[in-house]
Amino acid sequence: MTGGEREGAAFLAHFSPRRRLLGIAGCAGFVALGLWIAGAISGIDRPAPPIGWACVIFFGGGGLLLLARVTQRGPALRIDADGIWRWTRGGGALVRWDAVARMEEVRIRRQRFLAIWLAEGGRDPIRTAAFGAAPFGDVSVGVQGTDGQADAMFAAVDRFRPG
Repeated sequence: MTGGEREGAAFLAHFSPRRRLLGIAGCAGFVALGLWIAGAISGIDRPAPPIGWACVIFFGGGGLLLLARVTQRGPALRIDADGIWRWTRGGGALVRWDAVARMEEVRIRRQRFLAIWLAEGGRDPIRTAAFGAAPFGDVSVGVQGTDGQADAMFAAVDRFRPG
């Protein structure tokens, strides 16, 4: 691709409060189910209270994490001529196009994401030593939990990726 073909509007995907609220509702349902299994709601002895309490802790924690992020604003993912920027807990991380060794689309059931393998200089040496070769790339990028569409994300990668 030449520079002229790489011009155009950047792909932006923002966090979706609606999807997070649906996740919170699902977590609340599983917490209620866990309380019922533990016998805390009906008062009837159940044979598996530890499983019920584990359900309450796990899904309760997940619901609280989602609740804390419901009001999060700004882009979750941006793809443009500079590279692929994605939100991380530390603020954001840009994967520049020149740091990319290989990319491919990965599908797991109905979920699609982009697996990116970085050139040697861009790899995290601690992660590589701990986990070895990454089956889904050094970095994976998807639109789950955002208002973006996978087809638009892959089109933007094709549009902006050099070469």
